[in-house]
Amino acid sequence: MTSAMDNLCAMTIARFKDLCVDVSSPSEMAAFWGKVIGLTTPADNSQPLRTGNHHQTNRARPGTGEGHVTGLLEGKRILVTGVITDASLAFHVAKAAQEQGATVVLTGFGRMRLVERIAQRLPKPAPVLELDVTDQSQLDSLADRVREHTDGLDGVLHSIGNAPASCLGEGAFLSAPWEDVASALQVSAYSFKSLSTACLPLMSPGGSIVGMDFDNRQAWPAYDWMGVAKSALESICRYLARDLGPKGIRVNLVAAGPVRTMAARSIPGFAAFEDAWDGRAPLGWDVNNPEPVARTCCALLSDWLPATTGSMVWADGGFHAVGV
Repeated sequence: MTSAMDNLCAMTIARFKDLCVDVSSPSEMAAFWGKVIGLTTPADNSQPLRTGNHHQTNRARPGTGEGHVTGLLEGKRILVTGVITDASLAFHVAKAAQEQGATVVLTGFGRMRLVERIAQRLPKPAPVLELDVTDQSQLDSLADRVREHTDGLDGVLHSIGNAPASCLGEGAFLSAPWEDVASALQVSAYSFKSLSTACLPLMSPGGSIVGMDFDNRQAWPAYDWMGVAKSALESICRYLARDLGPKGIRVNLVAAGPVRTMAARSIPGFAAFEDAWDGRAPLGWDVNNPEPVARTCCALLSDWLPATTGSMVWADGGFHAVGV
């Protein structure tokens, strides 16, 4: 028995000898995990592990790491809606998607010449299609218009939201008329379903639809009916995931922390979100950096989360997980 155990121990040691690693060496740790998960990580690109707690004022904020995955969306065809300026979250998703190898088509509404100029600022100029999500004729023709630029879609980003001024600000919840509330709900929530069904003829199993969200599991100051619209958006995401799952299409939302965009500036009291977020988020938060949100969207648009659907994925520095 002792001899058999000795032989087993010797075989085990020989089998795993090549996985021995000096845990104090970043390069050896990178090589170790490369062996474990079957990836090759160049030692000269490995970064030392950052340590510290969230009370440190010099903590690294999300999106400031130097390591970038490349080719995450190689060969993917992505439709990105909601670009207004180069500060738009949608613009930064389009930029990141192109950098990861995707072919991108944009949609715009209203100020089309402005959106076309903004599209020229991407790494590769992208075609721009007009899309009013409240106009059924434009939704009905969307697939044919996209086909003029690409033969199908692997991913769609919904980054569309709008509410009349009467729906935002202190007291708006009790005073906003139904006509304005209905407009906010149609543009900001129902359009997620409208866009998804308009794009279905272009999509195949493995496709991904991602919507931009702001976590509305609680009542926010001044967000009022836009908050209600976000709650509706979150419910619509789950029902879309249910109905599109059998077609092999995933549907998810990215709940972003506050980022300074044109849309954000239109929200009364937005500065209160900015002031609170960085101090409470465990990873910190930079309202001027849209990259963490863009990267999260690209991850969901990629093939790397094949079993994730009907979910709200937070890109908020961890704010949602911490109590007051």
